[in-house]
Amino acid sequence: MDSKLTLVNPGDPQTIQLVFSKNSTLNTSILVNGQVRYIVSTTDRQAQKTSITDAITKNVWVSVQRRTFLSDKIVFVNRGGAEQKFSNIMKNHKLDDGYTAHMMHTDLGDLYWKVHKIHRLALFSVSDPVEPVAYREQLSHPINTFALTIRKEYESLLDYIVPTFLYLEQGLRGGEKQADIADGMIAENRTLLGHYVNTSTV
Repeated sequence: MDSKLTLVNPGDPQTIQLVFSKNSTLNTSILVNGQVRYIVSTTDRQAQKTSITDAITKNVWVSVQRRTFLSDKIVFVNRGGAEQKFSNIMKNHKLDDGYTAHMMHTDLGDLYWKVHKIHRLALFSVSDPVEPVAYREQLSHPINTFALTIRKEYESLLDYIVPTFLYLEQGLRGGEKQADIADGMIAENRTLLGHYVNTSTV
């Protein structure tokens, strides 16, 4: 079990701030109060397999496997170690405002992740859709990176919150990368088309 003294955020004792060592979800470290607390290992740029290791005990904490044709899998080592379908842990759920969220049933009640206009990703309790349980925070000092800030009373769910956040953040980044590639191809085609039209009229 993580030490409360180790994980408390000095800037706000009511929260835990997990800072990523670089602006990436691939092969990175997660720091608490400037010390490496978790290590994120990924097999490739598509994050087909992600493992989160406790930097203190050196034990794998959680592992996630993305699969193209079959259901994605997750293993919570400290919760029995059984392989489970990710879709059983986090289910798509339509909110009253029409947006889709990702619902989790936990020991502390039902929580859901949603894309957020301020935080990019935020986790809410169904009993309080205003104040987030956890949220992504972009940082610029001392380096350009990001953090996951979690309310202290949800510390017992860290092994749920961290991997599901990583899974969704990786998905968002993958989608953005594909969109950038598509935009680049469209721009290139326009340039080529313009060049073709110009040369054909000479």
